[in-house]
Amino acid sequence: MSAFRRYAFRPSRRGVPGRRTAGRPAGRPLVSTMWFLGPYLLSFTAAWIYGFVYRRRESSLGALHAVLLGHIFVIYGYIWFAAGWWGLWRAVTGKRTWLKTARS
Repeated sequence: MSAFRRYAFRPSRRGVPGRRTAGRPAGRPLVSTMWFLGPYLLSFTAAWIYGFVYRRRESSLGALHAVLLGHIFVIYGYIWFAAGWWGLWRAVTGKRTWLKTARS
């Protein structure tokens, strides 16, 4: 018996014994909380630091407001990241048009 068959058809330890769903044991979630927590921590840990520093500099600012502003700053950075990739794509594909507001 191949190694794949031994693994794929072995009895599960949770849920109905021997029953498998989409290659995972029955009763286990398909998506782990780490799929959301990991990218959040990688992206927004700096937001907590920004908020903490800004809170110390501005005494009139609440802690929750400072953390919210830190998150908005990170999202603002992602907007420029997307704009840069969009500009690179336009340069690679040879688009040279520039749509401006019509002047009267």
